[in-house]
Amino acid sequence: MRIGTAVLRERDAEIDLVTTALAAARRGSGGTLVFSGPVGIGRSALCGEIARIAREQGARVLRAVAGSVAVPAGLLHRLFPDLDDFAALRRELLGSTGPVVVIVDDLHRADADSLRWLESLAESAASRVLLVASRMDGADGPASLGSSTCRRLDPLTADGISAVVEDLFGERGDDEFVRVCQDISAGIPLLLYALLQDLREAGGRPCESDVELLRALRPRAVGERALAVLREQPEPVRAAARDIALLGPGLAARQHSAECAAGALAELGLVVAADAPRFVHPVFAEAVASQSDAAEAADAHRAAARSLHADDQPPEVVAEHLTCDVVRDEWEVEVLRAAGRSALRRGDEPAAIRCLRRGLLARPDRADLLTDLARAERSGDPAAAVRHIAQAVPGLDSAGQRSAALNEIPLALLDAAPPSVVDELGRLRGNDELPSDVRDAMDARYRFARLREAGWTSDTASLFRDLPQEDADPERAAVLLHAAALGGTDVDSVQAWARKVPADDAFGAVPLAAHALAMADEFGEAERRLRAVRALAPDSAATLIIDAQWSFVLMRSGRPSEAAALAERTLRRCDPELTSVVADCLVTLVWSMLDTGDLVRAAPVLSRHRSRKSPEWVRSLCAGALAAIGDEIETALAHLLECGRELDRAGWRNPCLLPWRSWVCLLQHRLGRSEAAVEVIAEDHRLAVQWGVPSGIGRALRVWGAVTDGEASIDFFRRALDVLRGTPCTLESAKTHLLLGQRLRATAPAEAAEEAGRGELLAAACGVPGLRSAVHIAANGGTHAEPTPAELRIARLVAAGFGNQRIATELAVSSRAVEKHLTRIYRKLGLAGRAELALLAASWES
Repeated sequence: MRIGTAVLRERDAEIDLVTTALAAARRGSGGTLVFSGPVGIGRSALCGEIARIAREQGARVLRAVAGSVAVPAGLLHRLFPDLDDFAALRRELLGSTGPVVVIVDDLHRADADSLRWLESLAESAASRVLLVASRMDGADGPASLGSSTCRRLDPLTADGISAVVEDLFGERGDDEFVRVCQDISAGIPLLLYALLQDLREAGGRPCESDVELLRALRPRAVGERALAVLREQPEPVRAAARDIALLGPGLAARQHSAECAAGALAELGLVVAADAPRFVHPVFAEAVASQSDAAEAADAHRAAARSLHADDQPPEVVAEHLTCDVVRDEWEVEVLRAAGRSALRRGDEPAAIRCLRRGLLARPDRADLLTDLARAERSGDPAAAVRHIAQAVPGLDSAGQRSAALNEIPLALLDAAPPSVVDELGRLRGNDELPSDVRDAMDARYRFARLREAGWTSDTASLFRDLPQEDADPERAAVLLHAAALGGTDVDSVQAWARKVPADDAFGAVPLAAHALAMADEFGEAERRLRAVRALAPDSAATLIIDAQWSFVLMRSGRPSEAAALAERTLRRCDPELTSVVADCLVTLVWSMLDTGDLVRAAPVLSRHRSRKSPEWVRSLCAGALAAIGDEIETALAHLLECGRELDRAGWRNPCLLPWRSWVCLLQHRLGRSEAAVEVIAEDHRLAVQWGVPSGIGRALRVWGAVTDGEASIDFFRRALDVLRGTPCTLESAKTHLLLGQRLRATAPAEAAEEAGRGELLAAACGVPGLRSAVHIAANGGTHAEPTPAELRIARLVAAGFGNQRIATELAVSSRAVEKHLTRIYRKLGLAGRAELALLAASWES
């Protein structure tokens, strides 16, 4: 279908009018018809159809399109290219014995000489000349010729649009599709046809499912047509179009106070006239905007911003127009700051960040902007918030301003703060100009930031004993009870205070309270607190802090697989700058590995996430775990001992924080150093009794029994079970039952089977059905009675046809470690070599 066919839909009345006028001209009663309409309404197509009809009826047809108004008699030369005597021509036409149809497109562009000639032709009565002209609404120039009949062309109705759709696609369009066509084209035939043509070329169909594709189309030719029309308009009209395109609906009038300009654009058919004029279709706006460079756009937005400010519009509305170029003056900085604060008050952090960062580009030294930005970043990018507060503090004038800024740093992130921040906290805690409660808050933060240093844990824990029962600051109370829990003293007071901490501080008090509750064997209460506070901010960065602590709680409660999975997920989401979160997750992963015997599973994670910014004891712990994966026992022991020394130096002596002594004990025993093994586990038991919770005491007794021979070991296991009975320490109980069953096999096989069965049931309930293999290390004095999960995995890779180097790559270990594992597997299973192992492992799979 040609475009002319499309734009002639619903033009029957106009054709009838022309037919009647042509018949009158044949009788000697000529006349003048003028058709008008907006851009794309089909004026030229109608003129072409009139010319065709007139020729078919034997009329002489003269047709031309008006050109530049600056060319004298330019239109006449187009109509009659071979003539110069237009007066004689007029006489000839008026004296014609047959009908003559003179058709002029774009009458509004005609030059003055040609217009006078046409006026004289139109005023002549009793002629056989029919003068037909078209003009564009909203354009300068004559609206009519003499006593002409004027008719405005209407947009297509829904029925007309439906007919065009069927013409083009050969099928009827859905009702919704036709409705959308009418909505986005305003019934303008040129725009409608271009959209439908592009849709067809894109493989679309006239159905509701392709409506979004239709909306996304931007016919280039239509945009170019709009630009061509605008180039001929006066500057106010072009300026209004540019501002509507650049600034959006409603701002052109503010910019120019030019209601007439917006009205002219509406007459042209480019915009919808309303209180907030908008372009009929985005293709017009995009075409107009493309003609402006960045400087013009920025100037337009700046002018709009000042106009909006003068109208007392909200700061964020004004600031939206100050984000496309360099901020130039202090007024703009203040507007951006006010907008940022307003957005922050209503909880729109992204908008606040956008405004404040724009202001900082102009004034990077503004401490107030930095602190506001840090508040906005706190929930989404806390590491950036810490950096910006550190940059702001030196520029803040008063101690009150500096303390308020430092109070924005989440407790859990103070270990990532630069030394300058810690030093300032130290100065503020002793500043007598500040109220006592502010000094106490600064003191709590200072202490928390220094808890890894010698002496600070014990000194802070000593303050916990004097904490008032009422009206204590929750954050300060959380810091003091955290220090008491790390030191491993006064579990009853720690439990009581941890339960009092309000469950609404996701960044500080609640994670610390949950950590303390987990060390006190209050696993259910710790999870309840974390679950409640996580629900308050499900999308904030605080969830990283919460989930890191949750993984610790899961590990302490005997769910190592869940704990490791949560820690790994948290590490994947975490900014490496959040060193406390990274450290907590790495500790959980190592603990899960060493306690379940699944050494290979977490190796790639440890290798990938080890950070030089982690505390020294965490780096030593990870190095020890990786050495254990490679079966480098001496190296693993050295690193774990160094980890323990760092923790002891800091005063973190609670064995429920990290059971490093029990791991060291088992490694010492494996190396045949029984005396050293007993010495370290005896100290672990003493500290566990001092703390006084079943999990710590039961673990120490269980490991002591594992490194002890004969009846004494059985006594340790029974004592451990007595301590653990009736507690939620299911995994620790499972290990103890399994070890007791191992030791009883020779002397009491029936009881041994019963104990082993209980242990396996409990292990399965904890999600560790393969735990039985893991406890064989301790049960057999450091030698495996059957393959560990790590060795079983290697065996399966052998069965899959992997060579040693490929296995090493797959598991992120050395080739030598793979060889050692294979040697032990051959010995345990009594196999001659690789071929027999492959056959055996294949049988496991089937």
